[in-house]
Order: sequence, then C-alpha cells, then structure tokens
Amino acid sequence: MSLQSLLIPLSSFTFHDFIIFFIIAIVAYTFKFYYTYFTRENKLPGPFPLPLIGNLYFLYRELDDILFDLQEKYRSGLFEFYIDSERKICIGDAKLLKEINKYSSNTKFKSHAEFELDELAGLGIGFNNNLESWKNNKAFLIQSVITPSFWKKYIKEIEMIFENSINLVECKQKSASFEIDFKE
Repeated sequence: MSLQSLLIPLSSFTFHDFIIFFIIAIVAYTFKFYYTYFTRENKLPGPFPLPLIGNLYFLYRELDDILFDLQEKYRSGLFEFYIDSERKICIGDAKLLKEINKYSSNTKFKSHAEFELDELAGLGIGFNNNLESWKNNKAFLIQSVITPSFWKKYIKEIEMIFENSINLVECKQKSASFEIDFKE
C-alpha cells in the first residue's frame, strides 16, 4: 500500500468535514492550553485565563486601574495574567524587584531568563533575560556610570544646559526677532 493511496484528496472534503476539523483543532488547542496552564512551573496567583484570549475579558477599563485592582486582590506582591496565551508576570512590590535584580545563588529568582519582556528582552539591565549579558551590563554600569567623577561632570553639564536655556529665554524676551543658531 503506497503513501499516495492513504492520502485523501483535498477536493473530497466537504464543508461538514472542515467544520469537524475546526472543532477538533479548537478542542485540541484548549486541552493543550489548560494542560500547560495547570502544569506550569512557578505558579503565581492571578485570574483564571480563557483559551485564545487569556484574561482579555477583564480589560474593560484602563490597564493600570486593572493592574492596581489585581495587585490589591492578590497581595503576594507577584501575580500573573495572560494576554492571548502568553503569561505576563507583574511585580507589585519594590522589595521583590530589588531581590530579582540582585544576583545571588540564594535568591528565589535563580535566572533573569524566566521573565519574558517582549520587544525589550535582552537589552540593558532592566529588560535583559540573558544572565551573562546582564552581568556584563551591570558591571559596566557600576564601573563607568556610578562613579563620583561621572556624577560631577554630569551635574556640571546639566547646570550648563540650564544656564544656556535661561540665557536663550532672556534673549528671546529682549528681542522680538531673535533667532537661534544650532550650528554651535
């Protein structure tokens, strides 16, 4: 028996067959969604999601109002919700945020790679999910940016920018036909 004889031509499918296939696909997706939901690691409190839409059913108000309400309801400091079938974790306590960013083998958060941050994932310190890159970025920041000489120069530059802004405003007030030359 050849493989060709086992395949059913697409033209022999009826509308009824497509509906049955569609229903089977939805049931299979629903089963997979709830299987992964109930067997996930690091279960956190949060509203119960629906397949395909997640927790979009409670987004009838502004997102920040909803997140504040969820934070009040789930007082653990961490809670999760789903947008579509993607899990989103919200950190509602600054102490937990410090604990997450502090690298130690004794913390609850062994890896920064556990948190998905969509487009910004892998960038910088705050949105990095690559542990080695995060360590390098943090070391660079500590060595270069968080030094007294950097802050002294930074403050002088800010003072100069404010002085120039004040001078521009004063010149503008004195002259009605004042033009700014940005070539300097």
